Amino acid sequence: MKACYYAAFAAALAVSAVLAASGGEREICRGEAPSVSPDGRQLAFMRLDGHRYAVHVRNIQDGTERQASQAGFKAIGPRWRADGALAYSAGNETKSAYLARNDKTGWNIYLAKDGRTEKLTSGRVRHTCPSFGPDGSLYFVSDATDGADTASIQRRDASGGFSTCVPSADPRAMFGDPSVSPDGRRLLRAEAGAYHRPWRIVVSPVDDGVKRTFLTGVDMAAYAPAWSPDGRRIAFTGCREGDDGWQVYLMSADGGGMVRVAKGRNPAFAPDGATLYYDRDGRIWSIEIGGEAQ
Repeated sequence: MKACYYAAFAAALAVSAVLAASGGEREICRGEAPSVSPDGRQLAFMRLDGHRYAVHVRNIQDGTERQASQAGFKAIGPRWRADGALAYSAGNETKSAYLARNDKTGWNIYLAKDGRTEKLTSGRVRHTCPSFGPDGSLYFVSDATDGADTASIQRRDASGGFSTCVPSADPRAMFGDPSVSPDGRRLLRAEAGAYHRPWRIVVSPVDDGVKRTFLTGVDMAAYAPAWSPDGRRIAFTGCREGDDGWQVYLMSADGGGMVRVAKGRNPAFAPDGATLYYDRDGRIWSIEIGGEAQ
């Protein structure tokens, strides 16, 4: 997603304030794709260290940091589990999916907790975008190159069993950023029908991924959605006509209103719902937000 994509501008998107920023931006540290721990004390993110991304964890209070991902792998997309365990996607140095098919290490989901690391998935190419439902089930994207004809969103339950929760019959379809609502009933994600189509925010029942509702239109490129802790709001990365690059947007859970909060990408709520973290130009920022969904 290198730029904003616009398939049509049949009508201007109506904008109403769902939430308003009530405080200025605060620069946190160098990094991308932030994720706040369930207790609100730690910030996980990925950082480009030389030529390789690694996952780091920063203590929000005192600013101390540690590397959470294993050495020797690229690691991206950190997400916390309710018990404080940290998942991320890690893989080899191969940049070409074609070449990676012959590399047995692939890209898979790992879980770090109490100084130990567990491998949760096994695949030949790419398992990415980990997230957890309130019951501890793991959700992740399985690319079409991973021994399948189409991409999908997979679920790994607490017992280690796997199932497909969002299938696709179109080999051109792409998925990203699955996120389960706090009540465990709805699955949010980004979808694109093909490379030339805009990414859109989609929601469906968690047990019926085919029954989807589009929350953003074709006049806006949108990805990286995240639920607020109360399930009433959604933060996401978006870009539409007139925007100066990627922006952090907020809307109500039904997609009925929208407000632009800041320039940036990959928003993440703090557990109290009062602060948003996001990245811009390789650095992580935070902003205080106030108000309730209208």
